[in-house]
Amino acid sequence: MLSGTEEWLMAIEDTILLSRDFTREVGMTAGDARISRRDYNAHLARQDLNRLAMKKLIKMKKTEDAIVIQLTDKAQLSLTKARIKAVDRDLPSREYCMVAFDIPESSRKVRSIFRRFLKQAGFIQSQKSLWISKKDVGPDMIKFIHRLKLEAWVQVYVGRLV
Repeated sequence: MLSGTEEWLMAIEDTILLSRDFTREVGMTAGDARISRRDYNAHLARQDLNRLAMKKLIKMKKTEDAIVIQLTDKAQLSLTKARIKAVDRDLPSREYCMVAFDIPESSRKVRSIFRRFLKQAGFIQSQKSLWISKKDVGPDMIKFIHRLKLEAWVQVYVGRLV
């Protein structure tokens, strides 16, 4: 289940400008296009957006006729993690997403955090540094590894067990 923060971030992930109705209701200047959140009220929406900005998950910039919202790198990482954990699509029969890593001893803390995330995301340790999952998370894992700048030490494979 996603947190309220994750729901908001997903709602605005690809959105740059807020809709006229939303901005009017929230008391901001009007803009153009595409954001929606079911069952919001103006006060709570304004609080949520301010909370996301205070947590440095979004940047809000007022222009003449709109409010531009951008997700920060921190928010992008949080979204990618949430997506991986929330995936409910399984790969076809006998196919697995495999994550192999060899993070150096000098980065022990990073290795521990990464291993903990794999467990939380439902991966099972197959061998010492090889983790597998039936979930269809390959592309999201690649984004996650790229955002963490671990490409030199971590590889993701989706393959069939023979």
